Amino acid sequence: MRVYGLFLLLLLPSLVSCIGLAAMGAVTGIAEAYDAGDCARVIRETDEYQPFFEDRPALLAEASYLKADCLIRMNRETEGYGLMRYIAEQHSDTPYAYQAQARLDARGAGEPADRVTAPD
Repeated sequence: MRVYGLFLLLLLPSLVSCIGLAAMGAVTGIAEAYDAGDCARVIRETDEYQPFFEDRPALLAEASYLKADCLIRMNRETEGYGLMRYIAEQHSDTPYAYQAQARLDARGAGEPADRVTAPD
């Protein structure tokens, strides 16, 4: 029984590592679809792989930003800018929060009280 417990203990970090690699691979695929202009795929894959990103806020922010931009490109601006606001508010410690806030400000949708500011 101890051998199985030890085996599981040694296997667990490998499984966690594989999930992290899967999440990074998913974002890479989403970014490739974005670069190719395949917005339908960006939206579909972001929705499909979102559970992989839940423990990785930076990856979730990146995938969400690409999805938001695609929604805007597809004339689904209400959804796209709503997602931009979510990124700016919920992922404020990522570069994508600053990009999202800049997009909101450029559109006139960023309220001064909601702006993301750089940490001191």
